[in-house]
Amino acid sequence: MSWVVALLAAAALALPVLVADDPYYLYLGGTALLFASVASAWNLLAFAGQVSFGHAAFFGAGAYASALLAQRGGWSPWLGVVAAGAVGALVATPIGLMTHRLGGASLALATLAYAEGWRLVALNWTALTGGGAGLVGIPPLPGPALPFVPAVDFARGRAGGYYAALAFWLLALALFAGLRRGRVGLAWAAIREREDRVELLAVAPTPYKLLAFVCSGALTALGGALYAHAVRALEPDLAFGRAMSILPLVMATFGGVHTLLGPTAGTFLLYLASELVFHPLLPRLHQLPYALALVAVVLALPRGLAGLNGSEPRRRRPGSPPGPSGEDPRRRTARPPGLELLRVTKRFGGVEALREVSLAVEPRTLVAVVGPNGAGKTTLFDVITGRERPTSGAVRLDGVDLTRLPPHRIAALGVGRTFQIARLFAGLTVRDNVRVGVSFGPRRRAGRGERLAEVERLLEAVALHEKAEHRARELSLGEQKRLELAVALAPEP
Repeated sequence: MSWVVALLAAAALALPVLVADDPYYLYLGGTALLFASVASAWNLLAFAGQVSFGHAAFFGAGAYASALLAQRGGWSPWLGVVAAGAVGALVATPIGLMTHRLGGASLALATLAYAEGWRLVALNWTALTGGGAGLVGIPPLPGPALPFVPAVDFARGRAGGYYAALAFWLLALALFAGLRRGRVGLAWAAIREREDRVELLAVAPTPYKLLAFVCSGALTALGGALYAHAVRALEPDLAFGRAMSILPLVMATFGGVHTLLGPTAGTFLLYLASELVFHPLLPRLHQLPYALALVAVVLALPRGLAGLNGSEPRRRRPGSPPGPSGEDPRRRTARPPGLELLRVTKRFGGVEALREVSLAVEPRTLVAVVGPNGAGKTTLFDVITGRERPTSGAVRLDGVDLTRLPPHRIAALGVGRTFQIARLFAGLTVRDNVRVGVSFGPRRRAGRGERLAEVERLLEAVALHEKAEHRARELSLGEQKRLELAVALAPEP
């Protein structure tokens, strides 16, 4: 994938020479790169399982922040662009906090309302934003003040603005690629696939979801700032309009959501088709490509253009694990008596699922809980793992009270579980399913090599090492049960 990015970057660098610095084609190329960067920023949030219909809030906030700082504050436009990124992160924080429990249509509508609220603020705060008249005469980005390098006016010739957009596109790709390959990306992918399961593997979803909002908001705001200094005029209906929320969504989903270059491919195809084909021939229908792309995704291309190769993109295997050392990774120091339930009662309204249940499980012992359907066995496990809080009583592990702790804290202390029907991260590979458990539990402080070795050991233990690169949903029912056992054992419960 890196060579593809390098090839595209080289082609983009050569574009001004190929078009003989034609201002129109440079404007199209720069705008396409800018939209591709914003689509990649939207894709970053979607990678964490959060679909936004309100990215115009971040785009407009960044555009107005940089424009006002440069025009009225006397700041260098470049400093204004940097500050716009911070403003975008700041604007993204409240909506990220308010919606961390939402998903699906509820989250989409909440973000749409958030962007509309910012549009109304910009429209009515005339003393600051100019209201409906907007801002005009925004200073352009100055050229680099380097020895023996002539200053470039970014407002003329379009070459300067084009290269600024190219640099921003590379920054967006580098940030997304770097986060996706690391532990943060693994947490985002697990949250996207099954948030309720990831909490039981010592992952706290809220901080990671907020981080996705902040990173996406900052990148989108940077795009808004560059756009403001390129067009040198702003109005609320442009910067905060619904088009700036919907276009990145359509471009990313058409190209291939959750992929590195899918948003870029979707952007260039749709934007250039709109501007070079439909706008000259059918000016009133120049936005038709976006509508057709959305219909195509719904009816025929659920994974966008990235799905045309017939296989899903898979995470690259993170290198070969080191050979086994002389020390058993399962060795632990002695612990005091393990799990205790003290007179636990759980009521759901008038239904009493558990009544004064007491139980003690000593370390390295097996205890079976046997009962008919409806006896409360699942409720008992939910109470132990923090998915449900007991009405009365206490749950302790090694003397630590678990009764009021959230599920991810309980999992970090060494409590794991499986389910009657396997709950896996269906879209992740078998290896990455186990990596989630190894990376965020008690082993999270271990070295990378040690964690990878433990992943391979667990895959060998459940006889799934030959299917390590298969998606979890591709396994048979029996294999899924074995995989879930490996995932449950990964945090070293």
